Formats: sequence, structure tokens, C-alpha cells
Amino acid sequence: MRLGPRIRHADGRGTDPPGRRARRLIGAVLGVLLLGAAVWAVLAQRPVLDEAMGSLRHAPPALVCAAFTLPLVSWLATSVTFWLLSGRYARVPARDMAMLIGASWLLNHLPFRPGMIGRVAYHRKYHGMAIRDSIRVMISAMALSGVSLGLLLIVAIAVSRVEAAAVQGACLTLPSVTAAIVAVAARAAGAGWWREVAALAARSVDMLTWVGRYAIVFALIGEPLKLEHVVAVTAVCQLATVVPITGNGLGLREWAVGLTLAAVAAPGLREQAAAVGLAGDLLNRAAETMLAVPVGLTCSWLLARKVRGAARGSEGLRAPPPGPPGPAGG
Repeated sequence: MRLGPRIRHADGRGTDPPGRRARRLIGAVLGVLLLGAAVWAVLAQRPVLDEAMGSLRHAPPALVCAAFTLPLVSWLATSVTFWLLSGRYARVPARDMAMLIGASWLLNHLPFRPGMIGRVAYHRKYHGMAIRDSIRVMISAMALSGVSLGLLLIVAIAVSRVEAAAVQGACLTLPSVTAAIVAVAARAAGAGWWREVAALAARSVDMLTWVGRYAIVFALIGEPLKLEHVVAVTAVCQLATVVPITGNGLGLREWAVGLTLAAVAAPGLREQAAAVGLAGDLLNRAAETMLAVPVGLTCSWLLARKVRGAARGSEGLRAPPPGPPGPAGG
């Protein structure tokens, strides 16, 4: 699968252009430095670290399990979002989309999002989707993320004074449930825009899952956040992830979360709040990576096997080379 422009050597070997290699190296180094600085900042705030570790040791097992399984929901919801949006331009099997998103989940930890580039190339070769249509799908998905987060923030502010967590959680499902109902009605009525509304429902589930993930990790380290602050943290997390220079917002995302909590904290507690934010997102990153590696490797293997099978099938359909001519008149 071709992932981008390449330079060919005389012997046929391909390599990335030097400029691209340099940018990827810079992005990787920057991401590692930012991540290392985040770890150092947490270690420097010894009381925050001690409290977080003590809280983790006594955390309910169900909460820990949720922190390490909810990223799977994000993967599936993202797959449904892209599958629905892509269906307007090409016939993409849902299984293919799930595998592509799973492989991209791991590959996008590298700088400049090679998983996204590979996904676009795969759609073009095997699903006949033009590159411009893949770009439209990605822009639409980002726009739907913004709409979903805006709706969640409105709901969070509206129910911020409600003390019952169950009521707050139920209210946060309203955007996704409403969008799903509208999408079903629109499809039944033959409206052409049902895909976008259904994708909004799936994207709302994804953003709600991120809200739940952040609420859980901060509860695990003994620093539960207000609902509106959790939604705000989710929003800056999504913005940081879009930045391509570091893989999947590596390091940048942690600092964005930490600085967001510092911005909403009292003046004398901002340094401590930043450390809390960094610690929470480091835990979130750890839970996500523990799932991204097996999911990404499995999906990449399944895609490679499918590509090899398609290649063997196309070879089998080719006409055999002509043999030597038979005897005259035979």
C-alpha cells in the first residue's frame, strides 16, 4: 500500500524524501520530550503523585476496568462514524472500516499521522474512493466532533447543579439519542442527509466516551472534576490530537489537559492543578496505548492478509501466457 511520495533508487528500492524523514524525526523527538517533561512535572509535585498512587491502590476494580476498556468503545464509535460518512462516496464494508480505524489507531502514534494516510490510500485502491472524498469525510468527522462537544458542553452546564451523577450521565446521552432517532426517521422518510445525522449520533457516543474516560481517570487519582471541566478537558484533548507534528498528540495532549485545569484553578493552586491534569492524562494515555497496540497489530495483520488474498486472486484471474504453437493444422 503506497503511503505517500517516495524516491526510487536505481535498484528499485524506495525511501521517503529526506525532508519528510527529518520532519518525522523532529515530530517524534518533540513528542517524546513533551511526554518526558509531563512525567517530570508530575514527579516534581510529590504530594500530587503520592495522592494519585494512594488513590489508585484503593480504586474500585470496576472503575479500573472501565478506564481500560472504554477506549474500545471509542474505536468502534469512530469506525461507525467514518463508515457512515464514507458510504456517501463509496461502498466500504463495515469490517474493513473497523480494521482500518484500528490499524490507524496504532500507526497515528507516529508523527504526521501515517495511519490516516494509509487509510486514504487503501480506500482509493480497494474501495474506489477518491482522495478528495476521503478528505471530505475527515473534515466532516472533525466538524461533527465539534458539534458533539458543543452539545455536550451545553448539557453539562445545564445540569451542573444536579448532584446525582446518574442524572447527569443520563442527560449527557440526550445528544446521541436524539440524533439517532432523527437519523432513523430521516432514513425512513428517504431524506438524503440521514447519514450525516447518524454519524453525529456515533460521534456523540465517541465524545461521550471520552468524557467518561476523563471523569474516570481523574476519579482514579483522587481528583474528581466538575462535569463542565471534564467536557472542557475532552475538547482540548481532541484539538491537541488533530495537530499532526506529534503522533496522536503525544506529549502535547498531556500538556493541553494540564494547562486547561491550571486555567480554571484558583491562582494559588494552578501549578498543582497542572500536575493533576498531567497525571490524569498520562494514566489515560497508558490505558489507551495498552489497547491500541494489540488492536492495531491485529487489524494490520488482518488487512495485510486480505491484501495478499486479493493479490493472489487477481493473479489467478490473469490469462496464462501463450504456449508454443501447435502443429500446423492441429
